[in-house]
Amino acid sequence: MSKIESPFGGEFIPLDVLNQTITAKAVSDHLSSNGKPFDPELPNTIINRARKIFAILILTEKEDQIERLITENLTDDDLPLSSTKGGNEHTLESGRTPGKYFHAFGNWTDARIHEFLDKQWCVQAPVLGATNGNLVLAEKCPLPFIGTETRTIKNAPGGVIYQSILHSSHHEGPQVCSILTTMICIC
Repeated sequence: MSKIESPFGGEFIPLDVLNQTITAKAVSDHLSSNGKPFDPELPNTIINRARKIFAILILTEKEDQIERLITENLTDDDLPLSSTKGGNEHTLESGRTPGKYFHAFGNWTDARIHEFLDKQWCVQAPVLGATNGNLVLAEKCPLPFIGTETRTIKNAPGGVIYQSILHSSHHEGPQVCSILTTMICIC
């Protein structure tokens, strides 16, 4: 899967690339490649509920763990995950639903868990639109901007206003041209 480097730091996989790459057929082919039988509904479950999870598993070469994670009801809506504070490092917590824990990572090495936690940010770039208002994003969350035309518009006491090009699959609302230039204030 091709990742794009954001001019604001980090890399992201655009949603259109994710949707074109992680299809039911591609998932089925991946699952079939290890020779183990799987529930024929699993590819559709992954597409509908865990496409980003599966992409992270591909990036970390742990696709064989998808059934275990799905069984524990881990979905894209639970991302980002984090290590539990003061607890078992092999138990991860949903960033969107505090108190929702996942123990399916128990047989992973510390290095693999850290790799998963690091790679998850590639699929976390937000969809932006006029109705977003003020978004509070994690420091590691990449912004879905592309190109080298990013420029500073204004430095202000509350932050910096930049102008950049927003990736088309991370924009919601009417798009009046093929290239959408957006201003963003980073505080």
